[in-house]
Amino acid sequence: MVRSLEPILLAWSGGKESLMALRELRRQKEFDVCGLVTTVSDSDQRVTTHGVSREVIKEQARALGLTIDIVTVPKGCCLHTYNDSLAAAAAAKRDLGVRKIAFGDLYLDDVRDFREECLEMIGMEAIFPLWQLDTQELAWAYVHAKYKAVITCVDEQSLPRSFVGRLYDRAFLSDLPLGVDPCGENGEFHTFVFDGPVFDHPVAIKQGTPYSEASMHYCDVLGQSNHPKQAMRRAR
Repeated sequence: MVRSLEPILLAWSGGKESLMALRELRRQKEFDVCGLVTTVSDSDQRVTTHGVSREVIKEQARALGLTIDIVTVPKGCCLHTYNDSLAAAAAAKRDLGVRKIAFGDLYLDDVRDFREECLEMIGMEAIFPLWQLDTQELAWAYVHAKYKAVITCVDEQSLPRSFVGRLYDRAFLSDLPLGVDPCGENGEFHTFVFDGPVFDHPVAIKQGTPYSEASMHYCDVLGQSNHPKQAMRRAR
């Protein structure tokens, strides 16, 4: 008799940790990722901290063959508001039988504790499939698995703005200064994944005009109207 998998939502940023969390959940064969949920800022409709547009994150979900719920939050909102908004969106899924939501966090205890508290209040449970994995090992596992991602933003306090727009690959990891986490877990940089083994097809993207907000420098990732295969060829 085939055991049915438990449905679970995955909090989604579009970046590499979200992708690796999806990969790990499927590898465990305990959960069925029934959908993604992400937040965008109300003023610019971009994914919180990553800066990717609402349209591109929807294209990414389609390429993964998953539905995505998009929650609007105030730009620059605190973690409390962010988690409350995410929990409110997840509550609608709870009423449909979903009791868990997964996150790609690695080792920030205060963030984990807060997420757990927010979901407990609505009768749901937070799951952390990547928790305390070594970030060096995770980064190289990502690269060896042949996923492709672009660096969407960097914090100038950790990295020069020249790192924005680069591919997250062997060369990028080799060029990171000492003290910068290879997964950017301390907010040094963020990514957008556009191709890899779990994708039905590559997400066709191009780079728009760079922009900055305070110490953060962004690469504007735009959708392409041409065939997805072209995006894959450009990244090689």
